[in-house]
Amino acid sequence: MIAAEKVLELQNLYPHISLEAAIPCYTQMARWSKEQRTRYFDILELCDKKTRVGKEYTPDCMRKRNEYMVDSSDIVMAVWDGKPGGTHQTVQYALEKKKAIVFINANDLSVVYRF
Repeated sequence: MIAAEKVLELQNLYPHISLEAAIPCYTQMARWSKEQRTRYFDILELCDKKTRVGKEYTPDCMRKRNEYMVDSSDIVMAVWDGKPGGTHQTVQYALEKKKAIVFINANDLSVVYRF
């Protein structure tokens, strides 16, 4: 959601960029707090496009969503704390695909570019 909010900010300066929500499954937000769901739905309303990658939760639906995001992007924006996990796997996939990446440190929101 941080990356989506950053893209929405950037649209004020660069109106040609777009934001697509890649939704892994219908129940993605089922266990989120009310505040997280509100933030999520507020972002969805502002997206230029919404794509649901799968219907049901499966063990690999998040990976499929992440690969879809990388494959569909010109530039990948990753909010990451540097630890192993889904974001790390997505960054590795983006590097394999030779995508430009904007890293946002999840701890202090500092930005590093890799092109």
